[in-house]
Amino acid sequence: MAEIMGVTIKTEKKKKKRRTIVTYVPPKSNTWRAEEYKEMQGEVIK
Repeated sequence: MAEIMGVTIKTEKKKKKRRTIVTYVPPKSNTWRAEEYKEMQGEVIK
């Protein structure tokens, strides 16, 4: 299924934090039905 990962990066010089969030939806294949694939996309695209 779709995965969401968040990473927080701290810089040494300016003592700032930056949060980066990425998502991954596997490519469409015969592994999933069309409805399941659309559901995966809907989970991460809001």
